[in-house]
Amino acid sequence: MYSLVLYSISIIAVLLSWKASKDKTRKALRITAKSFAKIVPAMIGIIGIIGLLLTLIPPEWISAYLGKQAGIAGTIGAAG
Repeated sequence: MYSLVLYSISIIAVLLSWKASKDKTRKALRITAKSFAKIVPAMIGIIGIIGLLLTLIPPEWISAYLGKQAGIAGTIGAAG
C-alpha cells in the first residue's frame, strides 16, 4: 500500500510538471533515465554477490552473527 501511495504521488508530480513545462520535464526524465541506466549494472552485481553469499554461507551462521542474540555488535557488523 505504501508503495502505491509513493508511485501515485510521483506520477501526479510528473504530470503536473509536464503541464507546467513539457521541455523541462522531458529533459529531466531523460537525465533520470541515463542516471538509472548507469546504476543498473552495479545493482545487478551487488544482487549477484548477495545471492552467492546467501548460497555459500549457511543460514545458521548468518543468524548467529546477525540475529537477536548478536546484539549491537551484530547490527554494527551488518552495517559495516
